[in-house]
Amino acid sequence: MFSGYEIPSFIYDIRGYFILRLSYKNTLSYQIKFFKKHIAESNHLEACIGNGTFAKFYLPRFLTFTALDASPKSIDAAKKKFPNASLMTAYIENMPTSHKFDSINLPNSFHTISLIEAGVEKLAKCLSDDGIFSFNVLLTPKNKISKMVNNYGIRTGILHRPYLVEEVDSILEKNKLSIIEKIIKNNCAYYRVKTTKL
Repeated sequence: MFSGYEIPSFIYDIRGYFILRLSYKNTLSYQIKFFKKHIAESNHLEACIGNGTFAKFYLPRFLTFTALDASPKSIDAAKKKFPNASLMTAYIENMPTSHKFDSINLPNSFHTISLIEAGVEKLAKCLSDDGIFSFNVLLTPKNKISKMVNNYGIRTGILHRPYLVEEVDSILEKNKLSIIEKIIKNNCAYYRVKTTKL
């Protein structure tokens, strides 16, 4: 049985689809619509890109952008999908912060990262003064099926834990990120944030 992220690409995609429907209680089309907005044409960071299948729905194939993921297998698969992208294997909490990005996406990953507070701190440092950081986060569910899927995810290491909205808001405030859009859709919260102006 495959666990974690060291799995074949097609299984990764199938598993992700069922998690989206049963745990997030969201649709693929809604997520695509959210993440395709506010992408900088030449200065974008796609954090935790995975194998690139989801990103293909909203990032043009020949777009020049930067992406990273902790899984070498995922990065190898993403390289084939985005030949013009600069791709690196790294955890977001360890990424360099010397470059500022005009847009950052963190899709379906906030809740999978055990050191997410350190990760958000790094992403905040990488965001340009007028840049937009978009992400979603799995919320603590109330229904039985979603709880079962989440418990499976925690056991197999593909989910750290779901969050309360108040916890996410607190992490953003600590990192001087202002919320410009927040949408709650079933078991998922969608955020757009920017650097707080002093």
